[in-house]
Amino acid sequence: MKKIIFNFLLISGHLIFSQSGPIDIPQIFPASPEASTLGKFGEIPVNMSIGVANQSIPIYTIQEGNFQLPITLNYNYTGLLVDEIPGATGLGWSLSAGGIITRQLRGRPDEEPNGYIGTNRIGLNKVIPYINNQLSSVDRRSFEENSALGIWDTQPDKFMISVGNIQASFYFDENKNAVIKPYKPYKIEVINGDFAQGLKVTDDNGIQYFFQSTETTKRIPPIGINDLVSTPAYGYISGWKLSKILLTDNRVITLNYTGYYHTQRIFSQSYTKSIGPSGCGNNLRNSEARYGISSKILESISFSLGTVNFVSTRPVTTELNQYLARIDKIKVNDYFSKEIFNYDLVYDNNNKTRKLLTDITINNDPSHRYQFYYKNSPSDNIAFTKQDFWGFANVNNTGKLVDINDLYGPRQPNFDRSSDGALQKIIYPTKGSTEFVYEQNTYDPGVDGDEFDDFYDPLNSACTNPNETYRAFANASYPNGDDDAEAKTFTITEVTAADISITVTKAAVGGSVIAKIAEINTTSGLACADYREVNDCDPLTPCYIATLSYGGGFLQPGQILTNSFNPLCI
Repeated sequence: MKKIIFNFLLISGHLIFSQSGPIDIPQIFPASPEASTLGKFGEIPVNMSIGVANQSIPIYTIQEGNFQLPITLNYNYTGLLVDEIPGATGLGWSLSAGGIITRQLRGRPDEEPNGYIGTNRIGLNKVIPYINNQLSSVDRRSFEENSALGIWDTQPDKFMISVGNIQASFYFDENKNAVIKPYKPYKIEVINGDFAQGLKVTDDNGIQYFFQSTETTKRIPPIGINDLVSTPAYGYISGWKLSKILLTDNRVITLNYTGYYHTQRIFSQSYTKSIGPSGCGNNLRNSEARYGISSKILESISFSLGTVNFVSTRPVTTELNQYLARIDKIKVNDYFSKEIFNYDLVYDNNNKTRKLLTDITINNDPSHRYQFYYKNSPSDNIAFTKQDFWGFANVNNTGKLVDINDLYGPRQPNFDRSSDGALQKIIYPTKGSTEFVYEQNTYDPGVDGDEFDDFYDPLNSACTNPNETYRAFANASYPNGDDDAEAKTFTITEVTAADISITVTKAAVGGSVIAKIAEINTTSGLACADYREVNDCDPLTPCYIATLSYGGGFLQPGQILTNSFNPLCI
């Protein structure tokens, strides 16, 4: 038995990405596995810079002339991240087959009309002239306002590509040219100028990779909780999966996918402190971002000598479903569709999101089985507040991510929880094994929280809590259609922050439900423009801060909807 000891989990971001190139992983199994030859064990390298074991299980290598496309199962686990959802092969494992281009959204999607390279060419017509100081004072002010409001996209998105030996990141400049950082001799194009049609990458050997199977992400507006508005509500393309490889001799490798849908929820928590001399009591704010993700899972890879099939189980398509697809079997067939060999993948619990890969059996032969053992089986129901500074699970029981009386306490790392789900042992068909021993990384706990005692003073507050009930009726109930007749007001005398909630109860079938928050009697006609992001108004004209509106018949009688709004200042 071989033991491997390495540091684990709590690494800052700059260390995590300190190794940018591909890692050379020796093959644990032959490139073309056969049951009688599998069983070599113990050759597991450890990335000493971040303390992560790199376990790779070769499944099959597709060969077309001198070109090779390896298919492998890879294990790379840095710890239990509260907001991370595992892929189709279980916690810590990933299937490397084909390739993908992913996008890191920066502002709006680049291809939007007001995107960096969209039809309005914000990058070329606005950003570059602004940087070069070529705008008039009026245009410069307009640029800054539209940028601050997120109307104009002033930064190109970042794209990451991974296929075969190609590992690179790139962006599109203001002239729509792909710029690879650091430079590599690849050519990257948007197919027919349309991101929806995909991207094409040509490597330095002239091999063309077509990424045309798209994945999309859409923000789902929540009901009853503050919204983290960071993603376009209408959705955008977040990834392009490899669909075809065209070799220089015109031979083709084709990858086919099937779609599935799942949702992901991300929570955050913050305290608000007013700019003025006093602040509101209880400024703790919970926010939620909920996303619907249309994903693609690999179904087959076809080449001249055969096909590799991936048998998967996919969840029912529903926004509330959190269980991801899983790969149950990998089969390799020859040119005549005869099965050469297969892999069966077994998990500890098929109904869990954080499922663990426990078993791989080759050719249905129990004597050729790989067994994986882990430290505990992580729950799917970990409160979002139970995470340390880096997002790894901890034992915080305060219900807060931010505690004004103990700034660092809730976010302290906990090795026992952050290492849950870590691979501890592999048993090979030969009955040999490899064990993994983990230890926590060191970290600096930071400065003493006492330095922030004056951040929050609930006894010196300008806020009141009116808890008023605002009655409203259909317009037809009033002769002049005055739907503000029953509105109530309250006054805030100092600059402060406010958290305002609206609760709507519908009493009858049909009609519309509309609730509004408006600022009136402002001392400055520019107040609303500065802080409410609406048009200028005079002191007597209401400036609407927020409107909660649901169309006729959406609510049933007796149903209640609640939403909250947090203006920047009042």
